[in-house]
Amino acid sequence: SWNKLSGFEEMFPEGNRFRCDMGFGTGRTSCYSVGCKMPRNYRLQCVTRKGSRKGSGIVRVGCPSGYTMVGGGALNHYRGWNKRAGFEESYPNGNGWRCDMGFGWGHFSCYARCCRMQKRVHVNCPAGTYKSGNSCRKCASGKYQPSSGQTSCRKCPKGKASHSNRRSCYSVAGKVWQWRNTGLSCRTVRSGPINRSGIIVARAPSGYKVTGGGIYNYYRHFNRKSGFEESYPVGSNGWRCDTGFGAGHFACYVRACRMPSGTSCQSKRVHTNRSGVIRASVSSGYVMTGGGAINHYRSWNKLSGFEEMFPEGNRFRCDMGFGTGRTSCYS
Repeated sequence: SWNKLSGFEEMFPEGNRFRCDMGFGTGRTSCYSVGCKMPRNYRLQCVTRKGSRKGSGIVRVGCPSGYTMVGGGALNHYRGWNKRAGFEESYPNGNGWRCDMGFGWGHFSCYARCCRMQKRVHVNCPAGTYKSGNSCRKCASGKYQPSSGQTSCRKCPKGKASHSNRRSCYSVAGKVWQWRNTGLSCRTVRSGPINRSGIIVARAPSGYKVTGGGIYNYYRHFNRKSGFEESYPVGSNGWRCDTGFGAGHFACYVRACRMPSGTSCQSKRVHTNRSGVIRASVSSGYVMTGGGAINHYRSWNKLSGFEEMFPEGNRFRCDMGFGTGRTSCYS
């Protein structure tokens, strides 16, 4: 009866269980859950969707595409009987769940439990692939597989290469290979500027390879007591810059390009504890695209500064130039 001053505040799905709360007054409650267990080769994937409203009224929560509503509930965020707020509606409505606080000062949430059923089916690996464990893998270059449902690939005969779909081979005899320009898509990304000394790292966009970078110092006179200390590649997708000392005002730049799948880029470092020229080479088979350097002396009164940071053939050349040098050079 209403004069018992008790009412529901919570009846909604919470994870893989159902939650209930009488909320206020003298409670005597039963809470029920309904669950389903699929037979072998079937499974249920379920999510809970939520919608909220401040003020009395109706909230309807639908299910994502491909999901079907299987249950739902509601939560009243007002906790005292004297708030004079109670549920009038909490029920299935189409492929969603509908709730209504109905009267009083409403602040409530409406929940829909949504599921999709999946069936495990046997799939034959198509031609051009082979079965490896529980997955299908594409045949390697130089191999092919014309049939489906196979566990290995065949090697192309001598003088032949596999098509891109790996379903057959073609003759390479008499073919003439030529190099053609395909275009190179590159971007420059700036980080900063900042109006202080310190470190900035400029990051390459997703899907791009770092090819070079640089730094721009906005202070133009020696008496500003600020100079470059770092401009070099860091990690797999960044360029690090540091003015190091003095009143810094600088920006950091990274140059990055899109490369074909399988491209490998790496940085190489050469270090010296004296002034003079050092050169950072690249590994055999690699083409140098850029480089940078670090001055390990950290204050202006060390009287050391960069004189050279530039590409030289297929390597990068650095020189501290004067003073007591301690330098790292990167390609």
